[in-house]
Amino acid sequence: MSFVNPVGTATHIHSTTSFFGWAGTLFLSSTRVIFAAAFDRVLPSWAANISAKRRVPYGSLILMIVPSVVISAIYAYKPDFTSVFLDATAILALTFLATTVAAIILPWRRKDLYDSSPIAQYKIAGVPMITVVGVITGLFLLFMLYQWSFNSDNLYGTSLQKTPNSVIYFVATYVVAIVIYVVARVVRKRQGIDLDRIHHEIPVE
Repeated sequence: MSFVNPVGTATHIHSTTSFFGWAGTLFLSSTRVIFAAAFDRVLPSWAANISAKRRVPYGSLILMIVPSVVISAIYAYKPDFTSVFLDATAILALTFLATTVAAIILPWRRKDLYDSSPIAQYKIAGVPMITVVGVITGLFLLFMLYQWSFNSDNLYGTSLQKTPNSVIYFVATYVVAIVIYVVARVVRKRQGIDLDRIHHEIPVE
């Protein structure tokens, strides 16, 4: 008589369902970023196109799905390619760190914008709460980035010395992003569109 291992079954179900949750979240957040970039005129306007029938941003979905299929195929048939993505978490943390810095300086950098937000009423010892929380979050992210990148024992398998391919890949993604933005500024300026004015205000969602 065979017995079902409840722990193994539960683990399998959790792994399967969490994958679909993670994949959905990844595509949801990424398509929003692409849509926002197109809405702000950094990317071509068609990337913000929305299906009138389905109510989905098919332009941004195409820009996500096509590269994902290509990379997934390489990932599946070339095992060594997996090492390229070892530093993915650190890169995400670096992106969050930039957002955290923006939150820390918001009360002074854009006082008008901050004062008009509900969070302006919350302070800790006279310091804006968003700044206090931002500092704590920033310190935690810096600690984790240090551990991921420079841990002498390579505890997480992501030490910069052990993952040169991954470092090169993600540095390249940032370089490509900068190039896209610079090209967009030049093109939009020739069209009479000032990206600085567009990015000066947070659009209403």
